[in-house]
Amino acid sequence: MIAEGSWDSRGSVAGATRPERTVNPNRGNAMPAIAELLAGYPVVIQLPVVWGEMDSYRHVNNVVYFRYLESARLEYCARLDSIPFVK
Repeated sequence: MIAEGSWDSRGSVAGATRPERTVNPNRGNAMPAIAELLAGYPVVIQLPVVWGEMDSYRHVNNVVYFRYLESARLEYCARLDSIPFVK
């Protein structure tokens, strides 16, 4: 028996009602929304997630995020022409 307000085996609170799900009109077509969000940034790069950057559960290793930031920083500096040896 589940006490009032305790969690059941499905991970929900007994006696609680779920909120209504809203329909996302952009679902399946997220590119316009992403392009709109990124419009204000001077440099946007795309980096693929490769097999060696993930663990057995397909989670990206935390160190890889710093590599992504480093790649973006180098591209930003290259576009500013502040590092002549990058070219």
